[in-house]
Amino acid sequence: MRPVLACLAALVVGLLLDAPPAGATLFREVAASPEPDGAPSFSPDGQRVAFSSPLSGDWEIYTVGAWGGPLTNFTDSPGVDIYANWSHAGPWIVFTSRRDNGQGNEDMDLWLKSTEDETEINLTTWPGYDNFGALDPAGERVAFSSDRGGATEIWVLTVADPSQATRLCTGPIECFHACWSPDGQWVAFDAQAPGDPGRTRLYRVPAAGGQAEEIPIGMLVGGDPGWSPDGRYLAYAGGDDPIDWDLWVWDFQAGAPIQLTDTRFPEQSPAWNAAGTEIVYAAFPQGNKDIWVAYQLPFTTGVARQSVSGLKSLFR
Repeated sequence: MRPVLACLAALVVGLLLDAPPAGATLFREVAASPEPDGAPSFSPDGQRVAFSSPLSGDWEIYTVGAWGGPLTNFTDSPGVDIYANWSHAGPWIVFTSRRDNGQGNEDMDLWLKSTEDETEINLTTWPGYDNFGALDPAGERVAFSSDRGGATEIWVLTVADPSQATRLCTGPIECFHACWSPDGQWVAFDAQAPGDPGRTRLYRVPAAGGQAEEIPIGMLVGGDPGWSPDGRYLAYAGGDDPIDWDLWVWDFQAGAPIQLTDTRFPEQSPAWNAAGTEIVYAAFPQGNKDIWVAYQLPFTTGVARQSVSGLKSLFR
């Protein structure tokens, strides 16, 4: 019995000192403005986080240190700028904007902005809905949600020639939140289940196009997928409560979900750092959406090798 008593004593001491048990996932808040902050994304080196906030009175993209600190207004432009996705292959962030691009400012378009200078590139000018842009690991393609085909589906464009967007998959409609596998061979996304608008499912489709296949997470809703850098895990927000989503991770190798959080408030938009050691996400612990990071995760990930070609060379 002595080993058991010793373990219990150590746990009690740890709790009294506010230290978590060994192996427990830890969480830290990195941005908590008075406004709703959401849709976070790690920088390639994992040292900063980009996210959306109306803190200035207008929706902008901000960046902050991965352990908190002062906020930097990255876009600082009239109009709505939301949903940042940081390239891991070059100094660029893709985001959605309602700014005037010469085609009107009431629609949603995709833009790129350099993190090294003020260079901005307008990727889409479709007079409708283009949103949730995600750069592939090489920084050469962008998967995004668009209604340009009549229904809201996942499309892909090349950064070198963004005018030639192609529909990625057949199957589900009302598709959102695309993300790339680390080898660039797959795109995952969420979509409303056919005939059941109250249920959201996760899918993946070959990046070359084709039929989408459902990821069998086995719960009512699943959304906001984010692929781990080794390709084994897919983080997502979901559960059997259509409102209070928790963070989960789908293990492709085991074919089973892993629950990461179990709270009484919703969490959403998980995204990994390039090392696979942390997940940044948005949460509502005090009723206002803030940016958090989960670390000391209950599983380990390897790091897939990524190309450094693409954006850095295309616009230099």
